[in-house]
Amino acid sequence: MEDAQVLTFMSGDVEAAGRHVRLRIEVGDDRKPIDLRIPSADLSHVVNLLLLIGARIPAKPGADHASEMLQAVPLPLRGVSLGSSDDGETLLVFEVGPATLAFSLAPENIANIGRSLLAMSAPTARPYS
Repeated sequence: MEDAQVLTFMSGDVEAAGRHVRLRIEVGDDRKPIDLRIPSADLSHVVNLLLLIGARIPAKPGADHASEMLQAVPLPLRGVSLGSSDDGETLLVFEVGPATLAFSLAPENIANIGRSLLAMSAPTARPYS
């Protein structure tokens, strides 16, 4: 990968039948386009690969993760669940379109997430009129 070109732009869409995702990747200074078709069933593998590679990037010292989250694009979730891996790790599982993402978390972190979800879903008190 020594001669790998730099990604300059990427866009994509879902084909009408929903069986494939189309990606257009532009690379290099001349923004030469490369068109790809990924079967929808394989989308989860691509997302997992990118997340696993991204997890290996060291965090910037002093980075404010809260401000970075505000710049994130919200993903429409189909489902959220808890599970466990074959080796007993606690998993937080998200379903986004055809992709299923499982994150390994310490049990105390799962408890904190659960408490936060309960607090955020509690109805707000309205004053009596």
